[in-house]
Amino acid sequence: MIETSDFILPKPAVTGKASFEKITPLETEGATSSAFVVRVDGKQFFMKKLKSQYASAPIYRNIFVKEYETGVSVSHPNVVRYEKLVMDADGPYILMEYVNGCTLDRKVEQDPEYFKDRYNLDKLLIQLLEGLNCLHANHILHCDIKPQNIMLSQVNNDVKIIDLGFCYTDKYDYTAGHTGGFSSPEQQISSTAQLAVSTDIYGVGCEVNSKCKNTNLQKVLGRVNGKLK
Repeated sequence: MIETSDFILPKPAVTGKASFEKITPLETEGATSSAFVVRVDGKQFFMKKLKSQYASAPIYRNIFVKEYETGVSVSHPNVVRYEKLVMDADGPYILMEYVNGCTLDRKVEQDPEYFKDRYNLDKLLIQLLEGLNCLHANHILHCDIKPQNIMLSQVNNDVKIIDLGFCYTDKYDYTAGHTGGFSSPEQQISSTAQLAVSTDIYGVGCEVNSKCKNTNLQKVLGRVNGKLK
């Protein structure tokens, strides 16, 4: 049985102007948001901020609030921790746990042999599935599992699932989109009525097939199933 967290009440949003000791733009950027590393009181955080052209649009602000409220409601070592939602004069931004590491796709680029080691591949899948199980136990579907949304820490290469921007929940029964090549058949026909746990598992399979070539996915999943908590 996989260990899951209890549901946590959301922290209230903060209104005011941000004051950062340091702010560093990141190359990674979404269609509607920009990403930064910021330093506050000597600690680093990842910051996701709506681009100026979307900052005043209610639909995009609501999607931001949805992501924050969903993210802050769960706690698991393999899911990035959401810290604070701030509404300032330039638009909303979210502060999250800073993960010192790289995305799964970058890891494979840097070390193509890494996941050919059975231990490393099993560890990736076990931690990824345990993080997803926590989300699913709290009635949350990620809906955008892909290599760019899986981070591996610099120390110990532990998994962190990031970016709940496309998530689906009981409270927010819609999803903002999906990523071609990793989206399930039900996502491709834009049917939220058919979204299920299998939606995210489909993304896991696409991810393994994409980044871990010549891998027998069924055999690997059968092997790691007995190791899940």
